[in-house]
Amino acid sequence: MTTTAAARVVDLVKTYGTGNAEVRALDGVTVDFARGSSPRSWGPAVRASRP
Repeated sequence: MTTTAAARVVDLVKTYGTGNAEVRALDGVTVDFARGSSPRSWGPAVRASRP
């Protein structure tokens, strides 16, 4: 059975800081979100941004 993702993120990069203090928290992350999934349950940082 083949399913199609409701949303997809491809090669996501997230950096903090600049210059010598730059840190890559995410580097080339790819993820598919299935229809009906709830990514807000993945961690406190996401839940904190929800009312």
